[in-house]
Amino acid sequence: MKYLSLFISFVFALNTFAQDFTLADFYNYNPELERRIDEQFSYMNDTLRVGQLIVPAVGKHGKPTEHVVKLMQQGKAGGVLLLNGTVESFTAFVNQFDSICEVHGYLPPIYSADAEPTLIKYKIKGTTPVPKTNAIKTKEKVKEVTNTISADLNKIGITQNFAPVIDASPNKTVSNRSFGLAMDTVIGFSNIFIEETQR
Repeated sequence: MKYLSLFISFVFALNTFAQDFTLADFYNYNPELERRIDEQFSYMNDTLRVGQLIVPAVGKHGKPTEHVVKLMQQGKAGGVLLLNGTVESFTAFVNQFDSICEVHGYLPPIYSADAEPTLIKYKIKGTTPVPKTNAIKTKEKVKEVTNTISADLNKIGITQNFAPVIDASPNKTVSNRSFGLAMDTVIGFSNIFIEETQR
């Protein structure tokens, strides 16, 4: 368990490291993977280790950029949640924060967003248009929409998506953000969305 946040950092953030492994490699014991994780973990002091658990938000509804920059400079953030912005502004944040971490010798942060089909056009302006979640009616369409969203996120540098909404739609807050009222459909389509996102 002590390696959980470091594990996630490797899966999603260390591009040169992760190229040697797939997500499936992290579900089973792998001596080489274990060695590399131990090596990185040994370089970290307690502050850097705890910093891996801090995930500030940046963007229209996030912290001021200066605050997040300071956390990055001090190695006190393991991720960044990108909230309400544009493809261009989020790409710039990713490049800025990655550069800061590289200069200081820190792990690059994990970038996350709430990129569900219904709200992505509002939360990340400039992404490829997709239908609202409740308008997606087939497994093939779930795959297509998920791959479109994932491609946009990957171009930005976002590797963690807090989607889909797994709820039934009569809830006013959820409304058109879920796959409908039938929980079998909601669960089945959500599983497809998650599996496609992880490819």
